[in-house]
Amino acid sequence: MRVAFDVSVLDEREPTGVARAAEELLRALAQSAGGEELVLVAPGAIPERARAAAREAELLALPRCFPRRLWRELAAPRGARRAAIDLWHSPVTAFPLFVRCARVATVHEIALAEKELGARDGEGRLIQRARLRLATRADRVLCDSETTLARFVARHPRAAPRAVCVPLGVSFAFATCVPSSQERRAALVGGPEPYLLVLGTLRAKKDPLTALAAFAAARERLRTPLRLVFAGPAGSAAEELARAIEVRGLAGCVRIAGYVPDDELPSLVAGALALLFLSRSEGFGLPVLEAQAAGVPVIASHIDALVETSGGAALFARVDDVDAAALAIVVIATDERQRSGLIARGRANATARTWAATAAAVRAQWQEALAARDRV
Repeated sequence: MRVAFDVSVLDEREPTGVARAAEELLRALAQSAGGEELVLVAPGAIPERARAAAREAELLALPRCFPRRLWRELAAPRGARRAAIDLWHSPVTAFPLFVRCARVATVHEIALAEKELGARDGEGRLIQRARLRLATRADRVLCDSETTLARFVARHPRAAPRAVCVPLGVSFAFATCVPSSQERRAALVGGPEPYLLVLGTLRAKKDPLTALAAFAAARERLRTPLRLVFAGPAGSAAEELARAIEVRGLAGCVRIAGYVPDDELPSLVAGALALLFLSRSEGFGLPVLEAQAAGVPVIASHIDALVETSGGAALFARVDDVDAAALAIVVIATDERQRSGLIARGRANATARTWAATAAAVRAQWQEALAARDRV
């Protein structure tokens, strides 16, 4: 079986969670024997991140198109035919509609199609809805969580027989990392004090302003030195967050670190007092697993996907509930018994979530997609 793996998402200079998940899946597939021939495909050139993740894979660089977003429709059908592709795997919702092989799409989240939480990749709510409708035409639709699967099927019940849950894994690097060196910590964190960490692109969906407010409230209650670090690509909420930090007079203890490279991220996570993950919506919440694997307690929004991903091993606060989030910070900072329990249960949850298991589940769905084609 020749499998085209769409690696165009790995062309981002500052990869988001979706891109990091695609890279980890590709690496897990390349490191385990499955019998298929992997073919990395993208418009123009194959991203170096993809080459590094699957060094033995065949490369298929398709002609560039204008506009670039149409490459799957204009260049992919001919490229797939010439390369004798049996199955096309997309780690995102979009896939080539007109290729003649089996097709697998991946749905990471539904909320962006249901309400305005800030456009992703320049695509607002209407385009996200269109993407989801088109995904129903795939031979298999992989959803990151049972929560996402249920919401996808509720919107598109006819796709139910072809939609399945394939949970993401967590990189081994987070389970084996050590905190950053003093010099690098100073550059990223700004000082030696304990710090809370917020991971993700700075946009409305991640709700950095609530994280900032909760930190400020907890800091007043604790009356002990505490820092807050925002790590992730700049987004639409970055300027507003910077202004809020200045208005609150917190510039001396809050750091916007920006994008942190993959080789430094596990150490930054491992050194945190807690992960503060107060998103307004998530389809999975990969940073939650990464923090748990690194032995860091999690404070998260009480939304279905994060309860599912965390295995319940977190302290939860309702969306927009600053007081509850602040109280959770105080508990983790002062109650060693609670903190130790969260760490132990979190590690147990993360240990059960491996990329090898995700790769095996994806391969099983590839076989199902091909079998379904043969039955038609």
